[in-house]
Amino acid sequence: MTRPTVLFLGPCRKLNSRTGEAYPPFAEEARSGKFLRKCIRELGIDAVAEVDFDNILPGCAIDSSGKEYNPSWNVLLNALDKHKIWGLTRGSVLVALSEPVCRALTIAQQTRSNSGVESNFEVVCSVHPSYVMRRPAAERIKHLDHLRTSIFQLLRPHQELFDAALTITENNVNI
Repeated sequence: MTRPTVLFLGPCRKLNSRTGEAYPPFAEEARSGKFLRKCIRELGIDAVAEVDFDNILPGCAIDSSGKEYNPSWNVLLNALDKHKIWGLTRGSVLVALSEPVCRALTIAQQTRSNSGVESNFEVVCSVHPSYVMRRPAAERIKHLDHLRTSIFQLLRPHQELFDAALTITENNVNI
């Protein structure tokens, strides 16, 4: 049986302050990427699905003064039209990692649906890992439990894969 795909989608790449280069989406060496990848392993998502990472914008969001910024939903919406997400296979789950990503994606899906084009994926809206990792442990655990439950409910047709999933406790989500 083919494993479903769970794609974690952020707004844009971030600059590595040491090198001046953009990190790959949710890179292991970036703080939020390291945190997200650890959460995926702790939650057992990688045991039941193929996991992928991407951003809507292919590069960093830089304003006219050369400063990095977090793009708004309308900036992201303009970049979604030709994004690879529209080629995901049926049964995929897309985790939108911020309110602007979720809003842009919701509008794009509705626009496509109104034109008779349906998406092959379900969306889970979540908070960007850079915000989750700054919360107290109890809040992180609550958020991660909700995220895991939301993803696994959408993957329910693949129930036989859930045996490897972990229960979240304060002891095994020590992040």
